[in-house]
Amino acid sequence: ERLDRAAQPAGGWGDVKGVRVRARGVQLFSGGVFDGQQPIFEEGRHDSLGRGGLGSTVKSLIVPCGMQAKLFSGPNCSGSSHTFGGGAWDYSTLGYWFGWTARSMVVSASSATRCSETVELFHDSASLSGNNGVGKTSTLKAIAGRHPASAGTITVDGTPVRLTTAFQAANAGIAYVPQGREVFPMMTVEENLETGFACLPKADHHIPEHIYDLFLVLRDMKARRGGDLSGGQQQQLAIARALITRPRVLLLDEPTEGIQPNVIQQIGDALRLLRTQGEMAIVLVEQNADFAYALGDSFIVVEGGRNGPRKLKADYTKDMLIADLAL
Repeated sequence: ERLDRAAQPAGGWGDVKGVRVRARGVQLFSGGVFDGQQPIFEEGRHDSLGRGGLGSTVKSLIVPCGMQAKLFSGPNCSGSSHTFGGGAWDYSTLGYWFGWTARSMVVSASSATRCSETVELFHDSASLSGNNGVGKTSTLKAIAGRHPASAGTITVDGTPVRLTTAFQAANAGIAYVPQGREVFPMMTVEENLETGFACLPKADHHIPEHIYDLFLVLRDMKARRGGDLSGGQQQQLAIARALITRPRVLLLDEPTEGIQPNVIQQIGDALRLLRTQGEMAIVLVEQNADFAYALGDSFIVVEGGRNGPRKLKADYTKDMLIADLAL
């Protein structure tokens, strides 16, 4: 819950830096990305979610730290079920577990919490690794303003930022290259790059030459539509588009997925150059251990929604990384 400047007492807050109010319960949404009807369900058994004002559709939910929600396909807590721990879960996750509509739920306390963990980056390159479904993409989406976070803070250059939209994240200096690239297929390469202007002042609405120097293929294909590029070329375009925003933090989600080896090498060379320049922190989610280890200065392995300790490259070999990723 939010306590903002407008609500401060007449004498001001003094040395108070912020406040966190624990949510009363689990928040369910009728929309897939945390929109629509959003009643809050307190701890206990809820035999019919429709009685909470939600209707019969549950597309996304937020579970506070220290709580868990077990959703059921049938009324009166019957049928197939899945338990969701502390965090924000959108339509993609619920759709995986529920090909049907969730109709009932049990909310209970949980001893597991994952909301107070901190990752500090000092303009280095950090690799965030882990097996499928442990929360790597959700972490990046939360940092990028695409995914609500149940708790915690995000700080850029020492300044806490409140991110509820991707536009706010871009304005704060955070650029996100999503898994799947998400280029605009009917727009040209140049037009795709120009979409990065949205968070920049008018005077900076131009494509710097160093962007094309990083990815030479884009200079030759400026007039080609994004949908006509190969997967590797689209990945280079997605990274270049993120760099247009002049980020302080660059988030990359599986940049080598489905890409041929020579393009992986080109992307790696570009990211190493950016790391050497020291103008931004790079957070890399990657299951290719060779690529992750070659690029990373530090490594964090995520398991079951919880961050492992941050390990520096000097004390952490590639074999150790591979062993930590082994099932």
